[in-house]
Amino acid sequence: MVDAPETLVVDDEVCLVPCHFIDPAAFLEVVKGNIDELGEWLGWAAATYSNADVETFFEASRHEWSEGSAHGYVINYLDRPSGTIGLARLKSPARDFEIGYWLDRKARGRGIVTQACRALLNEAFEKLGANLVAIRAAPGNTKSRAVAVRTGMAEEGTLRMRSNNARGDLLDLVVYSITAAEWRAGRGG
Repeated sequence: MVDAPETLVVDDEVCLVPCHFIDPAAFLEVVKGNIDELGEWLGWAAATYSNADVETFFEASRHEWSEGSAHGYVINYLDRPSGTIGLARLKSPARDFEIGYWLDRKARGRGIVTQACRALLNEAFEKLGANLVAIRAAPGNTKSRAVAVRTGMAEEGTLRMRSNNARGDLLDLVVYSITAAEWRAGRGG
């Protein structure tokens, strides 16, 4: 049986709340406020993103939590939804998980995503038994790539044409990773 989702406290200003515990209207507002930029990197971030899309996302998150395949969180900064972060591939036989994230432009420049990633890395390695955790980001997404480096991840290489943006353009993905041994040796932080 999968444990009930818990909020992860990152610091006095930031906590990670399971997606399906967040007010959908507040979440939609932050998505809409960032949709153009998100659409450069994420296929789901189309200008037509709606209440129905939020409900679908939250229901998928609820299902992934219940089956133990992913842990999706909303990043709450100063008690306001400010982005998402999640651990995926939790049922991978190799125990190689992935982290994905995005953050409201109003909350950037404060180390929020780096700290949130560290909290999830700790969760992955110390509670969920991950062997390796990876982050994938498009070559041009320098902010997301910098987060991977700041959390101690090593660049592994580039997967060609593995993702798409909201316009349907194919994107390469640079892969970064850190192993459990590296994390425990202090490379992550």
